[in-house]
Amino acid sequence: MPCWAATGASAQLIPLSLTPSHIGTGSDPTNSNYKADWDAAAERWNILGEMAASRGLKLYTPNHDAACNFLLDSGPLDDLGRPTRSSGIRKLEYFFAQTADPRGPRPG
Repeated sequence: MPCWAATGASAQLIPLSLTPSHIGTGSDPTNSNYKADWDAAAERWNILGEMAASRGLKLYTPNHDAACNFLLDSGPLDDLGRPTRSSGIRKLEYFFAQTADPRGPRPG
C-alpha cells in the first residue's frame, strides 16, 4: 500500500474526486470570427455530446470574452470569400442555438 493511501472517510472521497461528471475544453469552441467555423464547431460538439452522454458525462465550454463578440456572417465578401460584417449575432449564443441539449427539448 502506498504511503499516501487514504483510509476511513477520506478513502470514500477519492473515487468521487477522480470520477468527473463533466468534461470540457480549456478554450472557446473555435477561435474564429466566422459563422462557418462556428457551424463546424457545433457539429463536432454535437458528436462529442452524444459520445459523452452515452458514458454518463456532460460537456461544458468556457465562456471567454472573445466568444461574446459578434460573428462575421454578412456583408460583402473579402478576397478569400469570407463575410466582412456582422448581423449582430454573438458567437457563443449562435453556438448554443446550434448544439443539441442532451436533455431533449424543454417545455416552452
